[in-house]
Amino acid sequence: MTVEEIYNVVDSQLHLTFDYLVYTVLASIIAAVGLATDSAVTVVASMIVDPFMGPILGITFGTCIHDKTMFKKSLRNEVSNTKSFYT
Repeated sequence: MTVEEIYNVVDSQLHLTFDYLVYTVLASIIAAVGLATDSAVTVVASMIVDPFMGPILGITFGTCIHDKTMFKKSLRNEVSNTKSFYT
């Protein structure tokens, strides 16, 4: 794969879309149920549903190729995702 192809794949995963927010809310609900029932398996399952990896990849790739726009967008989405997951 070329750098441009990798850039397009990473960029497509870090946008703050409706699906991204729905998966985050769904993961938060699953984690809350897991914590309420004291079930570690359910909490881990919520991590599988949550789209954390897209912004993390965007932060890493943006840093490697010195793309400040990608880095800022990814960091913003990761922080908003983290805030909604833990509140």
